[in-house]
Amino acid sequence: MTLQEIIDLTRRRLGNYELPCNWTDQELVDYCNYAIGQISRNAYLFEDAYTPAICNITTVADQIDYLLSTDIVELRNIRVTGESSAITQTGTGLNDLSICGSYTHDNTDTVYLINVTTASTTDVFKWSDDSGVTYTSSVSMTADWQELSHGVFIKFTAKTGHTATDTFTFTVSDNSNQLMTLTSVKEMYNVIPSWRMSTSDIPIKYLLDYRRGYISFYPPPDDVYLINMNVLRYPATDMTITSMSGQTPEIPAVWHMILVDGILYQAYNKTGIETYNERKADRHYGMFRLGINDINRSKIINVSNKQGMTPHEGNI
Repeated sequence: MTLQEIIDLTRRRLGNYELPCNWTDQELVDYCNYAIGQISRNAYLFEDAYTPAICNITTVADQIDYLLSTDIVELRNIRVTGESSAITQTGTGLNDLSICGSYTHDNTDTVYLINVTTASTTDVFKWSDDSGVTYTSSVSMTADWQELSHGVFIKFTAKTGHTATDTFTFTVSDNSNQLMTLTSVKEMYNVIPSWRMSTSDIPIKYLLDYRRGYISFYPPPDDVYLINMNVLRYPATDMTITSMSGQTPEIPAVWHMILVDGILYQAYNKTGIETYNERKADRHYGMFRLGINDINRSKIINVSNKQGMTPHEGNI
């Protein structure tokens, strides 16, 4: 269902689909976003290792702590996938290029060239991953992460203001896709009291500060590494009241009816003679929780069905 269809169905369930409305569209959409967030936290519905702004970190030499995206519900595993040289700019224009990614070109170095070809209301660039032998041309800057090749992304912070003919160059090397190990502050201070002042090297362990949303690496990185995280996350974007018929929740359609119960229990908790109904709020909250349990059961069944059978080591 689209967001509009979900809101319309909710209004029919509320018996409030004609003016005057006791609940505005904004209220119902806010309830919908909150319900989606609850499902994301409790059913771990969205697993992601691809979205650049959420799943990738580019280290800075000797910097230990990095802020995680607030869209992450849980971090499942983390790998050092590649090592990058410093970005070299040829030219004197705006220097706002950054890189991230999950490097996938095994045992091979890749030399990237990014050349600004047009400086206009939206600047344009071309890029090469073979030292300039061939180029992908006419790529407009978006001020967001843009994919090149082999899992590498770049981002120009600004869409305009660059200088035509300026070139940016960097080389990415394979780093064996090394899996890092989760540790704790207690363990680190017990084993290596001065761990935050250790000699820098390739990170092999990580720590999480759930209160402030940071991740810390040990040993401190000695270079620019492309780190990829497999995470459970919240939806990429919230629903809005603008063009509701053009929006569909990221949650699979088979679970959309659970969203309706998630909206209804909040709607019946709204203060007011025409809106508050404790009995109905409790009933729909119970149905909403049962729906989340149903999602979790379905995930367990799907995962178990993918497991290969092992020898029973018994007699037939």
